[in-house]
Amino acid sequence: MSELTIENGAITFKEITDFGLILIKANFKDVKIKKALKALSLKFPVKGKIYISKNLSGAWMAPDEMALMTPYKSANIQTEKIKRNLKGIASLCANMSDSRRSFVLSGKGWRDVLATGTPIDLSAETFSLGDFRRTRIGGLAVAIWMVDDFVVQIMCMTSVGDFFESWLRNAVSHVDTQKYF
Repeated sequence: MSELTIENGAITFKEITDFGLILIKANFKDVKIKKALKALSLKFPVKGKIYISKNLSGAWMAPDEMALMTPYKSANIQTEKIKRNLKGIASLCANMSDSRRSFVLSGKGWRDVLATGTPIDLSAETFSLGDFRRTRIGGLAVAIWMVDDFVVQIMCMTSVGDFFESWLRNAVSHVDTQKYF
């Protein structure tokens, strides 16, 4: 994956090449799981939310699944550390970094760009900082979250990454003709 940046006046999109993803599946109501996560300074996110930090962000994926985003180079180390703490507890922890690609859209019109291809309401009243959504954009399964008011990050499967990149390029080039927000 090469570094890619596309600019269209008010909108920029860029592929994040230093993107690591760890998935944990477990019964997060289990006291043992809660204790193991706490020992790692992790917490299970609230439904539809993400907590963001520089080195390890956590997002709600399902009642029994959470995603941890980290720099690519630390994903293996983090995965092994989590596995050690979850040893003997019914759970699954996997480094999924090579199976995902991530893009960042920056600029005031990012909501308009994504609204052309997703069924979810991206208005500021329903999608704001700390929100995390699994949805579809351009017919592809994606996850999106806000980094700040003018920046959103999107994750998709590596197998559809080239198509999604083309979709983003096209949507960004037409942002001036589509105004929803």
